[in-house]
Amino acid sequence: MPGDTLKPRIAFSANTVHKRFASPALAERAAARSRALATAGMSTPVGRVDAHDRCLLHFDRIDGPALMPGELARSPARLRAIMALIRSLHTLDESFGLRLGPVDPLERIRPRFAAHGGDWMVAVIAETCARLDRSPQSGGLVHGDLHAGQFIIDTDGALWIVDLDDLAIGPPEADLGNFAAHMATVAEHARCGKRIAIETSLARVERAYAPGPTAIDRTRLRDYACLALIRRALKRAEHGDADLADRLASWLPSWSARPA
Repeated sequence: MPGDTLKPRIAFSANTVHKRFASPALAERAAARSRALATAGMSTPVGRVDAHDRCLLHFDRIDGPALMPGELARSPARLRAIMALIRSLHTLDESFGLRLGPVDPLERIRPRFAAHGGDWMVAVIAETCARLDRSPQSGGLVHGDLHAGQFIIDTDGALWIVDLDDLAIGPPEADLGNFAAHMATVAEHARCGKRIAIETSLARVERAYAPGPTAIDRTRLRDYACLALIRRALKRAEHGDADLADRLASWLPSWSARPA
């Protein structure tokens, strides 16, 4: 499927996570990112390029569970701990020379849209992107694919951040909007009724993130969340589940057009 080609293939062994990239250059780039972030003080495992297969990257496996969105909805303290780690990422500069590009919220929408996009999405995406284009997009490092599953708690209770393949330069709202959209559509309470609890998730994320390195622009936060909801709907439709897209079609166009 088109969207599946965007991510490296992952396998696990007893003590190691193995990620296979499409090229040696992509594997080395991922290894360099993990080294740079770890050197800067971020809690993230460091990748090692395989000596014989240069497309293969090895990470020490963190012994512990990935976080679940439902757990975060019930635990403000855990959500605050995650947001503290993300604030640290957002305050880093790019002095370690990663040569990152700008964050692209449509990267995983484009390859899925032709097969699974709805007519209602066209106007929403165009209007949302137009607002983002008019909004200042300066910022620092962003994860680029931020959600609860990108965090692991090890057996000592330490919090780790993983999967830096989409690291980019952009505003913090790009990460926070994606995180809130994921939490709203995966958490158990999102299954109740047709309306996704995005407002509740956005408020929780913004509250847990404060005080951030810069003030949150709520309109920009909603815009990134809107695009992230569409991305998640397309991803589910790609795997045969059109329910989320159908639910979003009933209210997202009007919600996205309202001022924050």
